[in-house]
Amino acid sequence: TGEIDRKYAGLYWLAENVDTNFIQARFKTKDGPILKPVSVTPFNDLGGDWAKYVQTYGPKTHLTTAEQQRVIEFCKLVTSASPHGFNARIGDYVDLHNFSRFLAVVAWLNNHDSILDRGQNYYTWQPVGTKKFTFIPWDQDNSFGMFSGQPGDTAVRGNIHQPWTAPVRFLERMFKVPAFRTAYLEQLRTYSKTVFVPDRFAAQVGGLLEA
Repeated sequence: TGEIDRKYAGLYWLAENVDTNFIQARFKTKDGPILKPVSVTPFNDLGGDWAKYVQTYGPKTHLTTAEQQRVIEFCKLVTSASPHGFNARIGDYVDLHNFSRFLAVVAWLNNHDSILDRGQNYYTWQPVGTKKFTFIPWDQDNSFGMFSGQPGDTAVRGNIHQPWTAPVRFLERMFKVPAFRTAYLEQLRTYSKTVFVPDRFAAQVGGLLEA
């Protein structure tokens, strides 16, 4: 006691892996496939052979044949379904409430080193019960328009109605789904009145500087 109080020990970065322990701590189960997609064209149809999806979707757990097929079917839906078919079936594959919260935060933080542009820095998990894609953010260090680099460009300014800057078919199709778009905008309204209130940020930063 007292031996190392207030002794400088360096600057440390603590990152929690999104793995079965992460899922267990938050959802009380370890079951369900975890993927870490990296693609500027997420959920693009690559054919019927799972081997073609492995590098792009970076599975972090073992996927059964049925779970592999579920991913492939979802990619086919995103790529080829008619507008009516996509709107009717997307809720069977994506947890729309979860995705509206996820994208509202990413768009509000204006981080283009994400699904918005580079197609990375997020995980998906599919609960065994629903088999719906649940999105989990990761590595948000380029938030607040820091990734684009040029003041005044579209990425720096941000746009909640089209938060991506280059074409992303999955996001373009999602924003045409009334159920998703309504939930997404409602999440933005809620966050803007609560966790994203400017005065709250100032207080939090001040507390960190005083610590």
